[in-house]
Amino acid sequence: MALSITVTKVSATQLDGGLYSITAHLNCKNGSAAVIDRDFSVTYNTASPVSVPQAELKALMQAEIDRFKAGQVVFNAAALDSALSTIQTQLVG
Repeated sequence: MALSITVTKVSATQLDGGLYSITAHLNCKNGSAAVIDRDFSVTYNTASPVSVPQAELKALMQAEIDRFKAGQVVFNAAALDSALSTIQTQLVG
């Protein structure tokens, strides 16, 4: 499954001196449905290269995408469909 991924800037808030909290938003869509829609924040020291928070944000966002995809494998498994179907037929109304 290929997701449509959009990353946008949310904020850069000064914490102390050259220390900032950088927040970015990750939106992932599967077709027209948003499946991931959340903010991620990291601390950035302006004395460090921007590649440091870039790598941290990328790792956080990729981990979220990987968790979603792993969950989809379980969600789409025929065994889960079968188990839920069995439960439904065994319930007494």
